[in-house]
Amino acid sequence: MYYRFPNNYPRYKFPSGVLKEWWAYIKFFDHPILNGSKLEIGGIQSKLESFRNKHKNERCFIFANGPSLKVKDLQKLKNEVTIGCNGIYTLYDDIGYKNDYYFIEDINQAVIRGKEISDIAGLTKFCALHNAHALKWKNNFNYFYVPTYKGKVESEVELFKPTFSRDFAGAVYLGYTITYIMLQFAYYIGCKEVYILGLDHNYGDLPKYFPPGKIKITEENYDQVRKCHFDPDYYKIGDVIGIPYSKNQEIAYREAKHMFERENKTIINLTPDSKLDVFPIRSIDEIF
Repeated sequence: MYYRFPNNYPRYKFPSGVLKEWWAYIKFFDHPILNGSKLEIGGIQSKLESFRNKHKNERCFIFANGPSLKVKDLQKLKNEVTIGCNGIYTLYDDIGYKNDYYFIEDINQAVIRGKEISDIAGLTKFCALHNAHALKWKNNFNYFYVPTYKGKVESEVELFKPTFSRDFAGAVYLGYTITYIMLQFAYYIGCKEVYILGLDHNYGDLPKYFPPGKIKITEENYDQVRKCHFDPDYYKIGDVIGIPYSKNQEIAYREAKHMFERENKTIINLTPDSKLDVFPIRSIDEIF
């Protein structure tokens, strides 16, 4: 197990973090489980097998969290298969339902939201094993395994060649955006058509002032940060966020597109003004 806190989150801020991650690894990989008086072998990894092709040949909708995301559009999707991430749960009351599946992977997101999302019931949740330290001891998350996670260093960024998982229960791979992980899951559950909303791929003026990587939100940059998500209050001053590696995101998206198209599956971006040109762009009104 490789355990590493970024400089923004030193170990002393998580005195029980190592134990939480150790326990998460035990729960994830198959191990002896006492079921009544019967000894069985199982774990979260085996549980993930139950999601394989669960929605075979169905369509699903992925909620990215860009500023174009509109409550009225999401309300149309109540009876669809939906996948959300990070701060999307703050919209659940407004749209009148919860996502079928919820994901969190980035360490900063896990630190900001992990304990809060741990308390939300009636939601199938997934978190990367390496961020188990940021969740509550008692939570109902399913973990997923990112085998090469060692933190991102410059050489890895410059030489990035994405891997796309065809077996979500076995391993999941990073693509510099949580959307890439959700696409791997949509592939795993067998969806034939995947539609993405709120994928603006536009981070305003932040990339002009900051190189890709982590920054702390301050009074000086807060106004720019507020323009990057569906809710201006998505972050608060003092939070740590990532300035994206946009080019590597695009490389990952192309790999996802290739993997879907080789099996006659499609990914459509339902964000008309998106700056991402990898996927065909349509409007949600064309779907409904």
